[in-house]
Formats: sequence, C-alpha cells, structure tokens
Amino acid sequence: IELAASVAQKAVVTRVDMPRCCPPEKLSEVFSRQGVEAAVVFNCIEAVQTAIDMAGSQGVVCVCGSLYLAGKVRKAMAEQQQYPCDSV
Repeated sequence: IELAASVAQKAVVTRVDMPRCCPPEKLSEVFSRQGVEAAVVFNCIEAVQTAIDMAGSQGVVCVCGSLYLAGKVRKAMAEQQQYPCDSV
C-alpha cells in the first residue's frame, strides 16, 4: 500500500468473495494513514467503475490485489465492451 499511496491521489478499496481477504475498511484506514483519501465500495465491479469515474478522462486506474480480483474485473469490463480487452 505504501507504494500505491506514494503515487495515488485517491483510492477505491473493495473486497472479493474469499475468506482470507482483508476487510476494505481496514485497507481504507491504511491508505488514510498514508495521506490518501480512500472510498470503500463493497462490490468489486462497482468499485472499478467508481475509480474510473473518479479518474476522469485524463486519469489512470490501476487494479491491485489478487489474480481472482483482476480476472473478475477484466472479464466484467470486456463484457461491457466499454473498454477493449487489450487495454483492460
């Protein structure tokens, strides 16, 4: 989180349906201690959309976490056909 916080202006934290995942509220607290405002969005697909909306047309969204999360997000974005698969 320290590395992400060193370049992020804002963060959106979420959770996946896995028993070992860190609660998003805890992740938000860690970002806050690093000086980064973090929004908690419990649905991971909605979290990515929130991040895209927050970033605007000139911003960047980076999805970090498990391969399970990355795969779920990539699949959802490709299905929406909002973003080409090679850019997701």
